[in-house]
Amino acid sequence: MQALSRNLTPKRRRRMCQSKKSLISRFAKFVFSGKLTTRYGQQMELKEQNHHLTAANEELQKNLAEAQHRVAELELQFGELQRENSEVQKNLQNCHVLLVSAKIDPGKSVFAIVLTVNLLRELKSFGNAAAHQRAQLQVTDPTDLFLQEHLFISLCHSHMRL
Repeated sequence: MQALSRNLTPKRRRRMCQSKKSLISRFAKFVFSGKLTTRYGQQMELKEQNHHLTAANEELQKNLAEAQHRVAELELQFGELQRENSEVQKNLQNCHVLLVSAKIDPGKSVFAIVLTVNLLRELKSFGNAAAHQRAQLQVTDPTDLFLQEHLFISLCHSHMRL
C-alpha cells in the first residue's frame, strides 16, 4: 500500500485525504446525532412502523365490521317500520272510507273520533277472535271443511251484531 501511495500525485493524495476526512466526518455526524444508518436500525424502524400499521388496520377492520353490523340492524328496523307504516296507512284509509260513507267530517266532530277509536278496537278484537277460531279449527279437525266454514260464518255474524 505504501508503494501505491508513493506513486500518487500530490493532487490525488489531497483528494483521497479530503474524501477520507469527509467520510469520517459524515460517520461522526450520524454517530453523534444518534442516527444509525445501519441496516439493522432501518429494519427495526420498519418493523415498528409495520406493527403500528397492522394495529391500525386491525382497528379499522373491527370498526368496519361493527359499522356493517349496525347497517344490517338498521336495514331490518327500516323494513319493519315500513311494514308497520303500510299497515297504519291501510287502517287510516279504511277509517277514511268509513267516515266518508257515513258522511261524517272528522274535523268537525269529537263524536267521529270516538266512533273511529271504537271501530278500530272492534276490528282488532274481531281479528284476534278470528285468528283464535282459525287456530282451534286447525287443531280439532283440519279435514272437516264444512265445520270450519260454519264456525267462521257464525263468528262473523256474532261480531256483526255487536
